[in-house]
Amino acid sequence: MKQYKWYCFLTLVLVLSSVLIYVIQISFFYKPADTFFYLFQDLAFLPVEVLLVTLIIDRLLKKREKQTLLNKMNMVVGIFFSEMGTQLMKHMASIDSEPEKICDFFSGEQSWSDKFLNRRG
Repeated sequence: MKQYKWYCFLTLVLVLSSVLIYVIQISFFYKPADTFFYLFQDLAFLPVEVLLVTLIIDRLLKKREKQTLLNKMNMVVGIFFSEMGTQLMKHMASIDSEPEKICDFFSGEQSWSDKFLNRRG
């Protein structure tokens, strides 16, 4: 609720400042017709501005937020495996009936061909 009060206050300040600027413009230049003409020109461009802000800037912010989240997840995964990974792998190896096959498989003695690395499954 506090956030909405801040938005309402900001909206009120911006609208009042806009009205004040238009009143000053009319009082200095004495051409209300020109002022209202340019006001409607600005209002006509407003949907394009909203489109630009919502589509482009919002997309950029979401992309940056996603990258930040991925970096945080990578840190969490890295911390997990540096703290728990070795112990977890030892525990799982004790359950395995043939841990020698896995040790031989990951020892690096076999050739790691492109076909082997690109294999799924």
